[in-house]
Amino acid sequence: MKSLRKLFCILVCCFSPFLKGNEAILLMGPPGSGKGTFSSFAKQVGYGHISAGDVIREEILSGTDLGRKLEEIVEKGEYVDSDTLFQLVATRVEAFLHKKVPVIIDGYGRTLEDWHRLNAHLQGLGVKRRVILFDAPEKVCVERILDRLICIDCGFITSKKGGRKVGEVCPNCQTHQLSLRMNDNLKVTLKRLKTFHEEIRPLLLKTYEKEEITEFCSDLPWESMEKEMKVLLPL
Repeated sequence: MKSLRKLFCILVCCFSPFLKGNEAILLMGPPGSGKGTFSSFAKQVGYGHISAGDVIREEILSGTDLGRKLEEIVEKGEYVDSDTLFQLVATRVEAFLHKKVPVIIDGYGRTLEDWHRLNAHLQGLGVKRRVILFDAPEKVCVERILDRLICIDCGFITSKKGGRKVGEVCPNCQTHQLSLRMNDNLKVTLKRLKTFHEEIRPLLLKTYEKEEITEFCSDLPWESMEKEMKVLLPL
């Protein structure tokens, strides 16, 4: 965990001199592959962050009719329909980009139509797009998911192994409590991982040209991770 966090810090530091308000990074990867941890560091250097999962959870917590419908879907480990998710994400993307804030779009899309729609939307806004694909072995992803705690308010992510507990005040914002994500259980996690690897990942790799995707393994020894970073992200 320490080496992974160290890598993310260096990676974000490499990003920081190149921040541009018209850039959107599509961050893809299975649950537990490190997307959220990376995004939390990126936010510290000026990126806006939009997580497909977070916008759904926000709607659920709002208590609206749509939120109740989404809650039923999430509890079954199923994916939200494309039209609903696009509207939730697109609104937030526009808000960041109109303020000239570069944005990370985390975990959006699972079909060819989803990505075409988002890409067309970004193109219409005059935004440059990059795709980063995170990956880690299934065992590692499951362990991370079952161990993680999150602050629903500020998005801070930590772990139970790190000594944190459910209900503890978030060390980042000092106001809200740490909690488990509503769908962080073994049954739902295994279903989501299966869907990603069998359906989403193969289609993603076919959708984008090879040179458009930066593939990033988040489960390598530190020495190898450092070397991979220099090859994959020569910034």
